[in-house]
Amino acid sequence: MIRIAHTADDVIGAVDEARRDSGVTLLELRELSGVSASTVSGWTTGARAPRLPELLRVLEALGLEVVIQHRPRAKK
Repeated sequence: MIRIAHTADDVIGAVDEARRDSGVTLLELRELSGVSASTVSGWTTGARAPRLPELLRVLEALGLEVVIQHRPRAKK
């Protein structure tokens, strides 16, 4: 799956979609990543902003990676 995310909400949406598609529950994700289920749930509801170290642990647990790619700025 390749998904381009431009906002934090896009990133969290992609992570949540990948988690659900793989059949991993929030409790299982907690066991795999060490990040609490309430923390991840808070990301998806917008109640919490993800911290990078936690997000990277969740991505690793789900077999996902971040790719940083330069994109030209839109001309004004």
